[in-house]
Amino acid sequence: MKPLHKSAQIVLTCLLALHVAYPMLSQGQTVGTIVYDPSLYHDGYTLIYPHNQHRTLLLNACGEVVHSWDLEENMRPGNVSYLQPNGDLVLTSREASVGDDPIWAGGGGANIQRRNWDNEVLWSFSLNDSTARLHHDIEILPNGNVLAICWERIDSLGAIDAGRNPTYLTEGELWSDKVIEIAPDEDSGAEIVWEWRAWDHLIQDFDSTKSNYGIVADHPNKINLNYGSANETSADWLHINSIDYYGYYDLSGQILLSIPTFDEVWVMWHDFPAEDDVLWRWGNPAAYNRGDSTDQKLFFQHDAHWGESDMALSPGQPEFTQICVFNNRVPTDSVETHSEVATISVIFDEYEGGYELDPSTGTFQPDDFNWVYTEDALNSTGLSSFQWLGDGSYLICNGRTGQLFENSGEGTRIWEYRTPLIGGAPVEQGTALEANQNMTFRAYRYPSDYSAFEGHDVSSGTPLEINPVPLEVCEVSSVHDLASKLSWNLYPNPSEDMIELSWNEPFLIDHILQIFHADGRLVLTAAIRAGTTHWSHDLSGLPGGLYLLQSSTDRSLNLRFIKMN
Repeated sequence: MKPLHKSAQIVLTCLLALHVAYPMLSQGQTVGTIVYDPSLYHDGYTLIYPHNQHRTLLLNACGEVVHSWDLEENMRPGNVSYLQPNGDLVLTSREASVGDDPIWAGGGGANIQRRNWDNEVLWSFSLNDSTARLHHDIEILPNGNVLAICWERIDSLGAIDAGRNPTYLTEGELWSDKVIEIAPDEDSGAEIVWEWRAWDHLIQDFDSTKSNYGIVADHPNKINLNYGSANETSADWLHINSIDYYGYYDLSGQILLSIPTFDEVWVMWHDFPAEDDVLWRWGNPAAYNRGDSTDQKLFFQHDAHWGESDMALSPGQPEFTQICVFNNRVPTDSVETHSEVATISVIFDEYEGGYELDPSTGTFQPDDFNWVYTEDALNSTGLSSFQWLGDGSYLICNGRTGQLFENSGEGTRIWEYRTPLIGGAPVEQGTALEANQNMTFRAYRYPSDYSAFEGHDVSSGTPLEINPVPLEVCEVSSVHDLASKLSWNLYPNPSEDMIELSWNEPFLIDHILQIFHADGRLVLTAAIRAGTTHWSHDLSGLPGGLYLLQSSTDRSLNLRFIKMN
């Protein structure tokens, strides 16, 4: 079923008279699309890459899979995928069996690939051996190179020689982290062209015989090798779980990392000498001995990124360039922990080349979050993501329960989807799912006018769940097609370059247009934004000839036009 557009009000009134106003919740709906308010839904398609299976899935508002990229059956997420403007997908993966891998923990990857829309591998890179392993997240740079997070294995002798307290080495080794930059080569592979090693930026106050010995509080830009108690029983020392990049003046940029075991986010320079220390850090001043537990703001957080990277945002919107984060394990009085999403307003002094420190405490600013949201349903001890969609709306992925929420700025539920999987296998509608059965690391919404969808058919699909029960707002669209009374006007016809289409009533949600050549070839797919009554497109790239403009969501639109040479 297709999402419903707005027209034929009498028909809609009759069809929906017995139902409450939007959002509609179908009784017994447990998986797939559970809530959907088309009047508020932020138009677009949602990309997910659930655990324990081998597909990246693109969903429409009704929970139909409109496109997928399938890996080999023995591969699993490792953990992320990103849709590029040209329709390519950059993703990470690992083999399903990890029993023989020298380095393995939650979030472990091994491979990075770039695949086109038709799932053909364009280039690939792998790193998984006894010394290092890719894990968690990647970031695609403006030049097409990829930043990746990588575990770096340090044996017990190396750790002790750097000043690690031996009692903290209960697993006999330590995994530090580094950031590597990978550049595709001419042979469909890739090579490492730059790296930043956490191990090169240490401070410790345990062993005075070492060169990195010092007072931790006097070196807030360095990493305390012996911080905390949560890290004492695990080799996975930092467990960096997200990476993002923000460019400055096309000259250089900054890298943002989430370090959940330190309960901090860090920023450092890119394209500057790799010897540079941490530029800014926030969330837990105790990690650099300038605070205590009462100062802590972050708790095993995920998906730290600049709001600028949320595609619907633009300069002037309040969330732009703020740091967004999913704060997983916030302590409460009523339950052990809960989760929240939040933004952090940071100010970078471009002239001084640094971030502000509080002169009285010596802690990095700001003092607190800029904005925080939580609710009873939001509780995931790991995974998860948070994305601003624009106009105050935001998308949350509650990772351990595979629940996706879209809320308005007032906190009203606009859309809700629950990944219909157990152990990677689809389940029947009505199945009651428990935490960790359908884990989904992240979700990301791409607007319908995103360039990746041009020329690609995303007009329909099939729900992932077995025996789906579409919401009424999705089910009624097929009835509405027959009763549509829209009036269309296409001009100029013939056209030399620009073609324009207008109609008499605005659509409720996105509407998909398709242009076919007279020989039957699909040459263009475009999305009309909700609430509009006009669309135009530059046809200068098409050869002259006879064309047919149709809608995949309304049968009343069936117009022929001539494109002049």
